[in-house]
Amino acid sequence: MLCGNSVARARVPVLRERLDPICQMTTQEIKEAYRQQLRGATDADSKGAGLGFLTVAREATSPIEYSFVDAGETAGDHVSFYLKANI
Repeated sequence: MLCGNSVARARVPVLRERLDPICQMTTQEIKEAYRQQLRGATDADSKGAGLGFLTVAREATSPIEYSFVDAGETAGDHVSFYLKANI
């Protein structure tokens, strides 16, 4: 699965902060983090329970990968965000 979206440049550090640990987790650690997130509180800026990245990582057969691509001045204050997972 490969998906992409335009995100505000200001959100890049937040996304990296969420994704970097997940990319380093083992399958068992991802399952445990998922369970913990189900029991925890939702982030104020989240539109859901914050389970999306963990769900993708849990279903993936290899570690998820992501990247940010800056399209330059034409993109304004946005960058392209890409997420790749083998499912």
